[in-house]
Formats: sequence, structure tokens, C-alpha cells
Amino acid sequence: MDEITLKKIMINRGLAVIGDELTAEEKAINMRKTLYIIIPPKSVSDRTTMRNIVRFYSDKAKSQGQQPDSIFKILIDFALEASGPLSRVPAAVFISILKKELEYLTD
Repeated sequence: MDEITLKKIMINRGLAVIGDELTAEEKAINMRKTLYIIIPPKSVSDRTTMRNIVRFYSDKAKSQGQQPDSIFKILIDFALEASGPLSRVPAAVFISILKKELEYLTD
């Protein structure tokens, strides 16, 4: 999936994750749904992991007094990268990218 296709799907489903018209909580819910579109969960564990990722970065942005918009854009970019045509296990690739690039769960 590319960014243009994803944007069309998000618009059709009303999934905004960036902008001032939504609360941080609404953005987090939409972000989780967007990740499910990019990397469809194959198990309950995958859903829980995606929920935890969104919560982790939402809380991190909130603790810094910021909206999660910029980090959500980065998460979308990494999820698109992880779900590329050569990726056999996109969810695992996504977690690996987060650990490497954003130090997810390393602090």
C-alpha cells in the first residue's frame, strides 16, 4: 500500500489523525484503526501490540505537552515501510523499526 491509497481509505472512513479538530484520544483511536488498515492484525496479540504502541507514543507526546500529530505521521510512514511487498511478517518488521529508529521500549 502506498500513501495515496492509504489517504483515500482514511478519508472514506473518516480517520483523521492530524489536525486541531479532534482530541488526542480521538486521534489515538483513529491512529490505531489506521495501523490496522496498513498492517492487518492476525491475532489478538497483534491488536494488543498496536494498541500499546499508539498508547505509548500518545502518552509520550502528552507528557511533553504536545499533540501526537507528528509522531503519528512517523508511525504511519514506518508502518507503510514495514508492510512493503517483500515483508513476510509486517507486524514484526514494524516493531523492529520502532525499536531501532524510535527506541521503542528501550528506556
